[in-house]
Amino acid sequence: MTTPSVADMLVQEDAHFLFLNKPAGLAVQSSSQPDLVGLATAYANLPCHPCHRIDQPCTGLVVLAKNAEAAASFQRQLQMGAVTRKYLAAVANVPTPPVGDLIHRLQKSHKSNKMLIRSKGKEARLSYRLLSSSTHYHLLEIQLASGRQHQIRAQLAAIGCPIKGDNKYGFKRKNRDRSIHLHSHVMHFDLNDRAYQCIAPLPHDPLWQFFAQSL
Repeated sequence: MTTPSVADMLVQEDAHFLFLNKPAGLAVQSSSQPDLVGLATAYANLPCHPCHRIDQPCTGLVVLAKNAEAAASFQRQLQMGAVTRKYLAAVANVPTPPVGDLIHRLQKSHKSNKMLIRSKGKEARLSYRLLSSSTHYHLLEIQLASGRQHQIRAQLAAIGCPIKGDNKYGFKRKNRDRSIHLHSHVMHFDLNDRAYQCIAPLPHDPLWQFFAQSL
């Protein structure tokens, strides 16, 4: 993939945080360059700290702190459940019911590098609702109540709604660009007497742009 510029990804910036709209294929942090943290560090000319992560094939909002104190403050808000995180996912099947809450226990399989539903796993919680439909796909809004690895992907697959392109979790075929149709869309939280609210625009992809009309 062509290395994106931070200017093209930038949603919002202040003295403490960068809010970036990550494209599919770019890792938040990896042992090989480029990654989002490295690009942000070069842009800001100071070390940037990832406050959270989204998977490499996903798109959307990622928050990076410009100093360790801001990163720690965000993490405290996250642990208290004071950060609202909403995602959008395109799936081929309508969930039953169309609005609901999911609670599973997830445990990582080191053999398959997947999160599996196991009784001894860590609790994963989210809520979802059906927003709209195209001829073949359906748009879900997901709000996270926990932050487990691959959580949305594993939990939607568990109810028969794997995300478009996500053949790791049961979708029938990959997207051509190896992305999956999972987008970190909205985040808001209060910190240091300031209310942060950011929205990451949807990718320039025909299905995403179709669904953008209904948002």
